[in-house]
Amino acid sequence: MHKILLAGSFHGNNKGDELIFVCFKNFLEENYPNNEIYVTTINPHKFSERYGVFGVDPRNVFNVFKLIKNDIDIIILAGGGTFIDYNILDTFRIKGTSQLIYWLSISLLGKIFKKKVLWIALGAGPIKNKITYRLIRLVGNKVDFISFRDPYSVKLIKRHCLLRIKETRDIVYTYDRKLKTTRKKKYALLIPRKTDNGVIDEKVLSIYFLISRILIDRGFDIIVYSTNYRADKSIIDLLSLALEKLPNSKITVIKNDQDGIENFVELVSSSKLIVSMRMHPVILGSLSFIPSYCLSYDSKKMYYCLKDFGNEKYCLDINKKSLYIIKSFDTFLNEYKKTQKKIKPNLAKAKKLSFQNLEDISKYLK
Repeated sequence: MHKILLAGSFHGNNKGDELIFVCFKNFLEENYPNNEIYVTTINPHKFSERYGVFGVDPRNVFNVFKLIKNDIDIIILAGGGTFIDYNILDTFRIKGTSQLIYWLSISLLGKIFKKKVLWIALGAGPIKNKITYRLIRLVGNKVDFISFRDPYSVKLIKRHCLLRIKETRDIVYTYDRKLKTTRKKKYALLIPRKTDNGVIDEKVLSIYFLISRILIDRGFDIIVYSTNYRADKSIIDLLSLALEKLPNSKITVIKNDQDGIENFVELVSSSKLIVSMRMHPVILGSLSFIPSYCLSYDSKKMYYCLKDFGNEKYCLDINKKSLYIIKSFDTFLNEYKKTQKKIKPNLAKAKKLSFQNLEDISKYLK
C-alpha cells in the first residue's frame, strides 16, 4: 500500500483545478484501491467530506513537513499551471500570487526524505525571472519523473532549464464520467476572468459585452460563469451589470458556485458553444465536441489547446483590436459546424497523450 500526496492548488474555489484532482482520484481509487490519498487543499474538511480523502492544508507548513517525513511515500505534483511568476518578488511571494517556490520546496523536501516525487502534466508560463528557471532546474534534476501538459510549457522548460521532460496533455482529458446534458435549451457559455491589469480588464468587459450582443442577435441564450468566482468576482459583477442593459435578452449569471464539479461539468457539457479565458472548460467541452472561442492574455496554453483540434485561429490575444476580435468571432459562428467537425478526429490523440500520464504514474505504484 502506498500513501500518496496529490500536491497542487486543489480547492473548491477553482473548478478547473478541482477537476484535475477528481481525475487523479478516480484513477487511483479504481486501479489502486488500497492506497491512501492525501491532497493539499485550503478546504481540507470540505475535500475530506466530499471525496473521502485526507485533506491537508498547505498553509500549515509544520504538518506538511511531518506528513512528508513520516507518512507519505509518493508525492505527485499535479496542480495545472503550477510554474508561473511575473518577477522576483512574485517568485518569493513577497508581492504577488505565485506558488512556484512552495511547490518546489515540497518537491525538494520529498527528495531529502527519499520519497518518490513525480511532476505530472504541469503547466508553465509566463515566467519572467531567470532565477526561477535555475530553481526549477535545481529541483527538477532531483525528481523521479517530469511531464508537462502542452508544447508551450515543454519548450519553455526545455530551453531554459535543460531538463529531460515528457510532453503529455492535461489530465482532464481522462475524465470519463457520463457528461450530463439535462438542460433543454442550448446556450452559449461565457467564461471571462480577471487579469489584475485594469486596462486589460476593461477590454475583457468590452469584448464580452460585444460578443453577448452578437449572440443575442443570433438567438442564443447566454450563461455567464466563472470557474474561480473568488478571483473573478469583480469582472463577473461588472459584466452582469452591463448585460442588464441589453433588451429582450435571456442571460443568466451564475455567481459563487459552491458545489463540487457536478454543476460545472453539466454547464459545460450542455452548452452549444463556449467563449472562455480559462482552459479547463475548453478541454471539458471538447469531450462533448463543443467548439470554443478563446481569449488569452499572458501565455499560449489556450492557443495550443485549440491547436490540438486544428482550431487555433479562434484563440486571440485580448490585446488585439476589438474590431478584429469581433470579426473573428463572427467567422467562428459562421464556421461553427466546420469547427465542430475538427474536434472528434483530433480528440483521440489528445486523450492518448493524457492517458499516458496515468501509465507513467502506474510504473511507480507497482
